[in-house]
Amino acid sequence: MAIITLTTDFGEKDHFVGAVKGAIYTELDPIRIVDISHSISPFHITEAAYIIQNAYKSFPLGTIH
Repeated sequence: MAIITLTTDFGEKDHFVGAVKGAIYTELDPIRIVDISHSISPFHITEAAYIIQNAYKSFPLGTIH
């Protein structure tokens, strides 16, 4: 089963994270989705890169980040 991680600046106060997950599950079943963070500062690419850099090593090869 493939793994996709999500790292976004969406926050968790609205429907966006759920909508993205729903769209992924609709297109790619079976799949496992792992939330790394949805609290990245808006448009802060360096912050997102830092978070992903420190998290990706914990996932098996072939994981989509």
